[in-house]
Amino acid sequence: MSDPAHYDLQHFNRMLNDARGEALLASLRSTITPDHVVLDLGTGTGLLALAAAKLGAQRVYACDPNPAVHVGARLAEANGLSERIDWIQTLSTALELPERVDVIINGVRGALPWCGTAIPSMADARRRFLTRDGTVVFERDTVWAAIVDADDYYRHSLDVTLGAAVGLDLSPLQRLVRNQMVTGPLPETAHRVTNPARVAILDYRTIEDPSLSVRLRWQVTRPGVGHGVYLWFDAELAGGASFSSLDSEAYGALFPWTTPVSLSPGDEVDVHLRADLVADVYVWRWQTRVVKVGAAAPPREMSQSTFAGSLWN
Repeated sequence: MSDPAHYDLQHFNRMLNDARGEALLASLRSTITPDHVVLDLGTGTGLLALAAAKLGAQRVYACDPNPAVHVGARLAEANGLSERIDWIQTLSTALELPERVDVIINGVRGALPWCGTAIPSMADARRRFLTRDGTVVFERDTVWAAIVDADDYYRHSLDVTLGAAVGLDLSPLQRLVRNQMVTGPLPETAHRVTNPARVAILDYRTIEDPSLSVRLRWQVTRPGVGHGVYLWFDAELAGGASFSSLDSEAYGALFPWTTPVSLSPGDEVDVHLRADLVADVYVWRWQTRVVKVGAAAPPREMSQSTFAGSLWN
């Protein structure tokens, strides 16, 4: 997953030019009033900070460690909004404000809501800056998972074929890439072979713990080849706006299996999924057990982690 501090302009624009951008603007329109003070966490190029000011907020604090904040300052000047927006290039945990805020815009995330220090940063900002009756724009994410048949996605993202023609053994590299999370939307050629299972509900009005540990169990409902566990989320925003990351070009993640597994209706899949924040990076672990119902073969078990897929391991 990308570190938001290292996003470039294309990252910021892509994240706001899909379902998320429309939902955010709808939420801001129903939330911002002329007496509001607003904090935009992870402001990037400042489009949401600018929108908040344009919608009447009396003061906006736009915070991001990324130098893209300087682009936001230029846009504010071009739109006559400079006097109402303070652009601050720093980590939010190092931020000091002269007043409490009525609204926190908390749109920072990667392919999944567990992204760098976004959750602890949000919890810190909520405790230190938000008024008692203040509003958090992103109120809640519900994260879902399913086993997917995604042959093209799996092979294109993970298979290591270069060198086969000259007889190179690339199995060490294959082991690395099979332990890396693959981010992005599923292609139209992919499909779910199980019903969705709920992974977690993240309520940003109360959340404190940035970690995840959950056991997921499915019964296969559709024949196919399982290539891994795919996660996505549904976002609920203040004012009743919402969107699904399935409608976006920026979100979603596949936790691939070491090898594809042929699946039939009735087969059982058990996955223990963990995400632990280490410094400012998540280490993901996924342990899988596949039971072929009615077959004499022993269960198929796979244990994987992004630590095993790291280049420095």
